[in-house]
Amino acid sequence: MEKSLYRTIIVWIVVAVSLFATGFSFFSRDTSSEPKKVFIATRSDIVEKVSVTGAVEPKARRLLGFEIGGVVEKVYVSEGESVAGGALLARLGSDVISAQIIQAENDLRAQEAALAQLLAGTKKEEIEVQEAKVDNARQTLENARRSAVNTIYDAFLKADNAVRAKADTFFDNPRSTSPQLNIPSADSQTKLSVETHRVTVEKILNYWGREVYALSEDNLLATIDKFKDDLVFIREFLDELSLIVNALPGVSSLSDTTIATYKADIKNARDNINTALSGIINAATNIRTAQANLRIEEQTLALKKSPPTPEEVEAQRAKVVSARAYLESLYAQRQKHTLLAPLAGIVSKVYVKDGETVTPGTPVLEMISGTTPEVVAYIAETDIAKIKVGDKARITFDALSDNDIFDATVSKIDPAETVIEGVPTYKTTFTFISEDDRIKPGMTANIDVIVNEKKGVITVPARVIYRTENGVFVNVLDESGEVVPRPITLGIRGYEGRVEVVEGLSEGQKVLLPRRQ
Repeated sequence: MEKSLYRTIIVWIVVAVSLFATGFSFFSRDTSSEPKKVFIATRSDIVEKVSVTGAVEPKARRLLGFEIGGVVEKVYVSEGESVAGGALLARLGSDVISAQIIQAENDLRAQEAALAQLLAGTKKEEIEVQEAKVDNARQTLENARRSAVNTIYDAFLKADNAVRAKADTFFDNPRSTSPQLNIPSADSQTKLSVETHRVTVEKILNYWGREVYALSEDNLLATIDKFKDDLVFIREFLDELSLIVNALPGVSSLSDTTIATYKADIKNARDNINTALSGIINAATNIRTAQANLRIEEQTLALKKSPPTPEEVEAQRAKVVSARAYLESLYAQRQKHTLLAPLAGIVSKVYVKDGETVTPGTPVLEMISGTTPEVVAYIAETDIAKIKVGDKARITFDALSDNDIFDATVSKIDPAETVIEGVPTYKTTFTFISEDDRIKPGMTANIDVIVNEKKGVITVPARVIYRTENGVFVNVLDESGEVVPRPITLGIRGYEGRVEVVEGLSEGQKVLLPRRQ
């Protein structure tokens, strides 16, 4: 029993001594003798990039419509069709504006010809032709005056016959100062008016009887105007008398045959007066027209005989300028009736058909550019400051192989932010260096933007760098094997895990991982 207890005590003592020895050896060993991971500061190329995801969009997408409204005359393209820039896509009906353009073109040519003739002066032959036109116009005026004299005389005869041969059958003492109506009338007021007016009509006819035999061509228009007023008065007199005659069946015992004769006579008288009135009105018109034409031809002759003044030349130049400006305005209006392709591309949508009516700005069709599209990405504010227009990018697509890498550049960065899920982002557009038919709108793009790139600079792995309150350091292994903290200045950080060291290290120096704290 005692021996067994003794042996047990001895065993525990041995175990305790062994554990103590092992622990002392562990805690007292020299860690400096352990092998260390050493990295060499080397010169290499380094690239800093920002990686984002975007999507392919057409280089340009346009909704196209007419500036004005109207009826679509013709749509010349269909969906999916490729068109060149400036190609005719659709047209509105333009018959009215086309007619106006033809007229304006003719007017411009006439004004230009007039200016050329004005500058060149008038030829002798043209003056002779114009003198003949003046003679013809003067003869036309003489003929109009002679015809007017005959017309006035004829008008007097018609008026005299209408009153003294026709109307006077209804009066007693018609040419006296107190003529009396000899047919019954229930309208005493009209009867009195007719009798009174007959006195005035007699004075008119007596005046005409003296004047028509002494007419002068010099004052024909004044005479015609006076006779015209007189004929209007006589017509009114006959109109009143006609009312009385037409009312006879109800107030007279005269036979129907007699009354019918009376009505025919008064109607014939009124018709003659109307004919006479139309005749002298036409005569006056003919004289005035002939006088105006003669003045125009005489003025034209005078212009042809005299050289143009500077003012006349400038005035005609102004007419040419005005005519040309008007024509150009019509061209511009007609242009609004046509819809042209603003770019070379593909018609992606057609919204209207021939014969449909559209209003200004109504979408007629949609076009997308036919060139290689662009990639658009929305880059977060934390990265956008690193990127600038002109930066290079490498793009791959989910729809293509990872080996298909496409070179591009940053072509545009929108200055205004676009908030996506509460995060400010900036729309950035990438343009491909070369075209490729495999790139289609809507494809997902993986973009690496090369924001900085340096060649042959000192670099170290990022994991050997550590920071303290005193700055940025790496641990350098000197020639004696001692580890020395070395302050450094950093440059760009490469995407492959290396960092540029601008100051503090030389090529070939050995650096170590920082000690674990």
